[in-house]
Amino acid sequence: MNVVRRRTLGWVQTGAPRWLLGLSDSTDFSLKGSRSKPSAEAETFTYWCESDGTFLGYLNAYPDHWTQGDDLQDLKEHLLDLYYEFAKEQLPGIRKVEELLVV
Repeated sequence: MNVVRRRTLGWVQTGAPRWLLGLSDSTDFSLKGSRSKPSAEAETFTYWCESDGTFLGYLNAYPDHWTQGDDLQDLKEHLLDLYYEFAKEQLPGIRKVEELLVV
C-alpha cells in the first residue's frame, strides 16, 4: 500500500486557492463539454479514524493509494489532490477499480 502525505491549502485545478476564488471547502467543479457550464462530479472514498486521531482514506477507484489528514476536511483535500493527479494522465502502475456491466 502506498500512503501519500501532502500538505495543501485546498488548491483547485486552476492553481488558485479555494478561498481566493470564493469557493467553499465542499465545492468541486469539473469542466466537461461546455466551458460555460461547470458541473460537479462525485467520487466515492473510504476513510477511517486511527486511535491517534489521524484520518486515513483512499479513493474507491484507486484503493492501493492511501492518504491521510489531520481531520476529515484535511483528508478530503488530500484525496482531491490524488484525484487530480490520477485524472490528468495515464500513469504507469496505477491500478484502478471499474465496473463491468454484464447483460
